[in-house]
Amino acid sequence: MSQTTKASALLHEWFNDEDHYYSEYEPSDIEYFIAVMLYNQFQFKLAVKTMLVMDIGSDFIEACEEKIYETRELLSSIKFDTDEEAVEMLLEYIHAAQAHYPKSECYLLDRIENHILLLKDRYKTQSMPEEVVFEKKTKSTYPF
Repeated sequence: MSQTTKASALLHEWFNDEDHYYSEYEPSDIEYFIAVMLYNQFQFKLAVKTMLVMDIGSDFIEACEEKIYETRELLSSIKFDTDEEAVEMLLEYIHAAQAHYPKSECYLLDRIENHILLLKDRYKTQSMPEEVVFEKKTKSTYPF
């Protein structure tokens, strides 16, 4: 059994108890947050600077209680020689997770899949991501 399978099983067992739910809980969230933990762990060199890490969500972490540490420990043993290998593994994991749920329950998984596909393209072309510039909006920007 793979470490991702063990991590997923651990959290699904934990969340089988409705007392552990958090607001807007969906079973597919578990695989999404595992994917986020892996993404953060791999520290991709070609990630957009504003996406070097992704927010796991404090409500999810709190609901996991001590299981979050067990999950991180399981996932920490997953290592790759190259970022490209890590991207492929992450896509395979996401695609397998998406296959377990109806499309209507895959919003978060679809979102991270799109992000990882863009990352894969950057590795394929060895192109650095464009800088994302955030502007602070002023009152004059909005007419209301």
